[in-house]
Amino acid sequence: MTDRQEAHSRFPAEIRAGGVVLTLTPDQVYVVFAPNATSAQIEDLRARYGLRPVEQSSGDRPARGAETDLRQQRWFASAAGDDLTGVVAELRAADLVQQASPVYHRADLLPMRTGHAVADDLLIRFVPHAADTEVERLVAETGTRVVRTFPDERAGTLFHLRLASPGQDLFDVAGEFARSPLVRDAGPNWIQLQSPASITTPDDPLFPEQWNLSTIEAPAGWDISQGDARVIIAIVDSGCDLGHEDLIDKYVPVSDRYDAINNTNTPDDDVGHGTLCAGVAAARTGNALGVAGVAPNCRIMPIRVWNNAVFTEMAMVAGIDWARTHGADVVNMSWYYTAPHANADVALDNAYAAGLVLVAASGNCFAKDGCTDPATIVYPATHPHVMAVGGSTAGDRRVRQADNLPSPGSAWDSRYGPELSVMAPGVIPWTTVAGGTYGNFFGTSAAAPHVAGLAALILSVVPPSAHIPAFAKRQDLARHIIETTAMRVGGYAYAGDGVHSNGTWNQEMGYGRIDVAAALTYTGRIYTDYLLEQVSERYAKGVRILFGLIGGGPGVVQPPGGPPVPVDPGWQYLAAETRDVLLGLAIAGIAEGLHDPKAREAIGHAAWMAIAQTAQQMTEEPVVDLQRNRNASGI
Repeated sequence: MTDRQEAHSRFPAEIRAGGVVLTLTPDQVYVVFAPNATSAQIEDLRARYGLRPVEQSSGDRPARGAETDLRQQRWFASAAGDDLTGVVAELRAADLVQQASPVYHRADLLPMRTGHAVADDLLIRFVPHAADTEVERLVAETGTRVVRTFPDERAGTLFHLRLASPGQDLFDVAGEFARSPLVRDAGPNWIQLQSPASITTPDDPLFPEQWNLSTIEAPAGWDISQGDARVIIAIVDSGCDLGHEDLIDKYVPVSDRYDAINNTNTPDDDVGHGTLCAGVAAARTGNALGVAGVAPNCRIMPIRVWNNAVFTEMAMVAGIDWARTHGADVVNMSWYYTAPHANADVALDNAYAAGLVLVAASGNCFAKDGCTDPATIVYPATHPHVMAVGGSTAGDRRVRQADNLPSPGSAWDSRYGPELSVMAPGVIPWTTVAGGTYGNFFGTSAAAPHVAGLAALILSVVPPSAHIPAFAKRQDLARHIIETTAMRVGGYAYAGDGVHSNGTWNQEMGYGRIDVAAALTYTGRIYTDYLLEQVSERYAKGVRILFGLIGGGPGVVQPPGGPPVPVDPGWQYLAAETRDVLLGLAIAGIAEGLHDPKAREAIGHAAWMAIAQTAQQMTEEPVVDLQRNRNASGI
């Protein structure tokens, strides 16, 4: 073995960073071939070193089209089980190889297959307000060059650096940075080799109806709101089909789209996964085309952070930061990441601080992969500011391998644990498919965008200008509403545990399966209270007395030509029909005092419709002693 080979064969057996422990997989390597490498040359190299492509697991990649070309088979294992770390330097020296790396895995997630490799770049986060001159000096001393920076006054600027010399040892350079008092965090820009998708796209026959939308009461919820075009859902994923007929008019302007892999504004989906998620969250409805999404009038921000080749922490950070700085309100993350993620944590913290609702898939446990214990949720769904979403069946149960959904060959469990927030349908018949078509979708990846869509609907009802007293942050209000109004379904035992503060909770179902209608009804009630307070405290008090919410009485009546008057007692003297008409008149009067034109129109219209319907049912006018009511104390 040459000195060069020896220098590169001693890779750390174990790496601990950010709560993650990576273990060296000595019989595996990661290789990136040069663009001009031919299939014959690649095959010769594979034969010379006894390499075989690592078989992808059930939940790895949505398959699209033909089999992957040999040039895309970059993750290899020794056919004989030999230690390959000693040949990494030889592979790096080969003309047809651009990059070669040892592979690390997550032993704590076995039997789930995980693979992580390194390139010649690092992520270095300097302490807040580190002097520019000192940072520049340290970068120069370590023999690295700056690829990109992410300024962050709160957590410290993040630098994406690249080794300037092929002879440098990445781990040694990272250690040199870590020893500096200027540095808060230092490490490789880890490459996750397995696809971050939590699902595969099944070949099942298409279902005739979108049962998922009726199950979560979306149609009833749409009577309250179908969303607002000013509310934006960032699909941080594999990109989107930018020309799909059911999505094309839903996207934000080109300048607000982002491909974090190529640093462009054209995040085309060459995998298909992001397009599936976008359709669930916000496909256009009422256009006589394809499918409906949960939030049909909200817009979509397509952001590409992974493809069929690799997924890095740098891309994840860039995508989340882009959503935060370009106007997104909700972020959907239907994927997982198993490498160290300290910088991604900062990106998520910043997004939350900026007011974004963060949603992620809880993860799948596939029978084909030998997974037998689904009681572990995967990152980023484990982050405290992220809503972890599990997958439920049409029968409102957690998806289990025994259900054989969608087919016996792809049985899976929806992962669960203490971080679990809510459930949503995880085996759905229709959504948008890259290439301009439609198809089915399963996994917690399918469940998460249901919740992202609901969050967008809630934010459509509660505008940014509203400051609900009990919730300093609008994203906390959205999460509270979603979790509080979720249906405790499936026959599970839900109970208070002192930790989950939004009602009863179950480890397999979280707060239960989401309910769009219940959530939006509750949202409207909270927002109406806010609007009433904006008029005056006296006005709000009057309305609450009208509905019998305060004062100890059953409500009020509205005498002819006068304001609503409390009735305590007296309400019982009114016939039901008359009471309904008087309430309708009172509500119509209240609506005129609202500042928000949309709320004023909606409440007024509902009041007069109720009056008309009640009047049609009345056969005679009940006799009511209104004089006694006139003498009662006014509001």
